[in-house]
Amino acid sequence: MTDQIKVAVSILAAGAPWLERVFRVFPVDDAIRTAALPAAVLASLLCVIAGYATARNSGHGLAVGWTALVLFMAVVVALFGFMDLIPRGQHGMYISCFALFGLSVSSFLSIKPYVEPSSATPVTRW
Repeated sequence: MTDQIKVAVSILAAGAPWLERVFRVFPVDDAIRTAALPAAVLASLLCVIAGYATARNSGHGLAVGWTALVLFMAVVVALFGFMDLIPRGQHGMYISCFALFGLSVSSFLSIKPYVEPSSATPVTRW
């Protein structure tokens, strides 16, 4: 894929809270969904920017992407399995879910392709 498409898909990942508001996938109350929407969008956008910058300007994009993906899955499991045991953690977990999703998507999509380093001078072997 071209870099422009990767950037566009990464930015679309920041809109996941609005998509979840329409389809209501996570088991949270509507009041929490409405109250946490601006924070979830902002956190997701900031994580998309951070994931893109990390993957494009360092060699750690894959590590950041996998770590964020594992943490995203842990938060989703906690949302579905243990939400009734965490009475005051719904806002934070809801926001963290979208932030980690945006971080993992942008980190995976922004990894620079591997380019074989070339030597500056020709090497003569005897």
